[in-house]
Amino acid sequence: MSERVLERRQLTVGDVLAVFPILSRNRTVVQDLLRAAGSGNESELVAAGLTALSLLPELAPWIASLYELTPEELLARPAAELVDYIEGIVTGDDARAFFNRLAQLLGTQTGSKRQSSSSPT
Repeated sequence: MSERVLERRQLTVGDVLAVFPILSRNRTVVQDLLRAAGSGNESELVAAGLTALSLLPELAPWIASLYELTPEELLARPAAELVDYIEGIVTGDDARAFFNRLAQLLGTQTGSKRQSSSSPT
């Protein structure tokens, strides 16, 4: 993380409801980014990350609100700070805890559905 720590507010249900439709509409971009992150291949991750940056215009108002900025204030910030803002979201304990729990829940639900559909009647 950069030496400068940018304060952001904790994620809320409103944040989840704002971001998930954007991620859902751009499912392929998100899946490519997750696949690249899991692959360990740096060039694949960079390519997927650059593609994921195409989501920033839609995400900018939300990112601004996390840091208690207006969208106009965020757009006026130095470009290098954008990495700090994104890093603060991605590495935040609240975001990590939410997505880990969601993945665990979805994995459990998917596993139980598979198990029940494959069990003999």
